[in-house]
Amino acid sequence: MKADDPAGSAARSRIEASVLAGLQRFREQHSPSSEPDDPPAPSLAMPGVIAALPRRAVDERTPPKKQRRRSASTVEFRARTLPTVGRLFVWLAGAARLVAGNLKDTLLGRDTIARRAVRLRLVLQGMGPTFIKLGQQLSIRADILPFQYCQELTKMLDRVPPFPVEHALGRIEAVAGRPIPEIFRTFDPVPIGSASIGCVFQGILHDGQKVAVKVRRPGIGETFASDLRALGWLLDLAEQLTLLRPGTTHDVRFELQKMLFEELNYPLEARYTDLFARRAKKKRQDYINAPRVFFELSGEDVLTTEHVSGVFLWEILGALDRGDSAAMAAFRAQGFDPEVIAKRMIRAFFWETLENIFFHADPHPANIVVRPDNSLVFIDFGSCGRFSGKVKRAYHRFQEYISAEDVSGMTESAMSMIEPLPPVDLERLTREIEAFFWDWFYATESKHAEWWERCTGQMWMKFLGIARRYGIAINVDTLRMFRATFLYDSIAMRLHNKLDMNGEFKAYVRERGERAKRSVRRALRNRLDKGPSTRDYLVIEDLGRLTRQFGNRVQHILDSPDHRFFDMLGKAAYGISMLLRFTILASGLHVLAVLVISAERWATSRPVDPAAILVGLVSTTAYQVVVAVFVLVALRKALSRLEDLDLAKR
Repeated sequence: MKADDPAGSAARSRIEASVLAGLQRFREQHSPSSEPDDPPAPSLAMPGVIAALPRRAVDERTPPKKQRRRSASTVEFRARTLPTVGRLFVWLAGAARLVAGNLKDTLLGRDTIARRAVRLRLVLQGMGPTFIKLGQQLSIRADILPFQYCQELTKMLDRVPPFPVEHALGRIEAVAGRPIPEIFRTFDPVPIGSASIGCVFQGILHDGQKVAVKVRRPGIGETFASDLRALGWLLDLAEQLTLLRPGTTHDVRFELQKMLFEELNYPLEARYTDLFARRAKKKRQDYINAPRVFFELSGEDVLTTEHVSGVFLWEILGALDRGDSAAMAAFRAQGFDPEVIAKRMIRAFFWETLENIFFHADPHPANIVVRPDNSLVFIDFGSCGRFSGKVKRAYHRFQEYISAEDVSGMTESAMSMIEPLPPVDLERLTREIEAFFWDWFYATESKHAEWWERCTGQMWMKFLGIARRYGIAINVDTLRMFRATFLYDSIAMRLHNKLDMNGEFKAYVRERGERAKRSVRRALRNRLDKGPSTRDYLVIEDLGRLTRQFGNRVQHILDSPDHRFFDMLGKAAYGISMLLRFTILASGLHVLAVLVISAERWATSRPVDPAAILVGLVSTTAYQVVVAVFVLVALRKALSRLEDLDLAKR
């Protein structure tokens, strides 16, 4: 509080008067020689105990308001009804253009899957930001769309005009809690990137650090929410009219919403970026990195990171695809080696999927910056995927089976990655997948196959096509892995079309083994020098408990009688099956009896009349006794089954 503030001085005087009165009361209560009629002490000071101390002047001006940062899991958007109705007409208009174009091609006799795929891409690209992202997400859904559509949708362009820079400046100030001149020494108002989600600006902080600032497009979250709600209305209507099988779109809608909104979650992206860089450093992945995140300048709709120096991977790929020898010579002179970059791309993917806690699910060439030492810096972590332990182990086994040339093992591992399976002809599905894997394996062994035939990413996309034909739903993170594999492999093969994918997996395994060896040796040295840690004793205690539990379980099994139970059919199914067996058996016995009697009569030259023989057989006492016994046995079996409990199958 300032000394020349009149209101502050009056408040301070009141506080001091109150303190002095309290001290007077304290002295009166604790002074042993004071009497009621004694005069008051001229001073309240108690030497050595109560005394004035110097104090720091406090500036009590109201600080500027700073936007409270939300956690990475609380970024939500709601769709209002009126905007949703408006977006519904956008959906209907796009669908009408698509249907009309396909119908025109059919009437003109030029309808092909390739033309339909191009039309779908152009229609989506012209309908706005949501549909651009929708097309990009559908490009990995080979379990929904034919493979040709997925290939075409990978060409979706995400370039839209930038929004006013005033909005970006306002959001940056709100997140940082400071005016722009206090944050930046220089800020470029023209964005270096403008996409459907947001714009990226560049600036220089006062300490000289160059940064990239990504600001979310205003209203984009609400637009996404309205479009998804409108899509939900259309899909519900299609299910009600049985144009689609009821209940089949629920998972697709949920996964699409998750994938779209995850890209709007800048706090989550900041967390992914930071974790990727720290974990890569910890695991000594010296050739991969991610930009530093400035969390104090980041928030719900603003993400500020280090501006990475280097060249984009698409620049090198473009020079290679064009056959531009001059550009490639310039790149090589700076230290860029396409073969080294390709190998590091593949090893980075193996580390991400098999060791790290998540993987970059959108590694297209514009999201990878290459430095002159051929190290890779991944940017834009808006889309990341993760594996369950089961899927990660299955994927690792799949790679090992490739090295062992075991196609049956590859098939088994691949199918375990897409479980649980719906009711399908499992034997037929297995045969089809195994035959496809054999074709891919022959291509990898051939010296004359095209590079794209040897890509595992291409293989996974076709594998998804088989899953689509059998109606198998795929987990969104597994889909992201397939798409990431497609991108990593395609980029690596374009950089170096003679790349040995299996050899790179073996090299990665050796690197991982070296890291594990160093870690184990370091732990052993620590134990030898310092003895077991407290954690080691906890592990030993847990191991002892598990050993006792295992021994008790074995003893229980040995003490239990060796009963063997069979899987019983349901009661209704059992009754139907028994009736069918009874009918077939009775019919067979009757036919056999009639044939035997007819043969005996024919042998003795008597007339043979099957109908009369059957009537005579039924009317005999012996026949009736046999039938009665047979029926009683069958009824007894049925009653016994009805008294049993149904066993749930596991």
